[in-house]
Amino acid sequence: MKNSRRHFLKTIGLSGLAFSLPYTQLLAENEPHPDIEGFVTNAETYETYYIAGRQASVTIIIDKKKKGVSSMSLCFEDIKSGDSIPVHKHMNEAEIVYIQSGSGIFTLNDKEFQIKGGGSAYIPIGLWHGLKNTGDETLRMLFGYTPAGFESYFCEIGVPEGTKWIQKTPEEFAAINKKYGIIYKS
Repeated sequence: MKNSRRHFLKTIGLSGLAFSLPYTQLLAENEPHPDIEGFVTNAETYETYYIAGRQASVTIIIDKKKKGVSSMSLCFEDIKSGDSIPVHKHMNEAEIVYIQSGSGIFTLNDKEFQIKGGGSAYIPIGLWHGLKNTGDETLRMLFGYTPAGFESYFCEIGVPEGTKWIQKTPEEFAAINKKYGIIYKS
């Protein structure tokens, strides 16, 4: 029993801490806030977007725009074998990642880490990071941002599921990247 509890606490420890910090700050403010009211959502309400130039789909579960949650967001991405999230950094939000299934190489600044189902990462504001699926199966990554808002980036660079792809110009991508404070490593 002790070993399974210790394993559980290690597994959720970093994730739980990162997601609870904004909530704790809200409670400390001692004022009503829409994030504290809470809600329940089901899969049929999620929005999925296909990302430009990649094989990946991003599904938005909890977001600032639709759900009104400002402290954090939650999404998942399915990354096919051989596909990757290019190395980049966020200038406005921290990110937390949990690998639900699959395996790959996670880049964090100048280091690379093997990661697999059950693995997680915390990425502070301004830290370079990326992920490559090196396994044979689709890698499913749950991730979120604090504060919320960056998840709308996927709506702007992608297209909703079932919609024909519309190519954006390099200038349009540059403007969207600037708007959301994302910088890609060359």
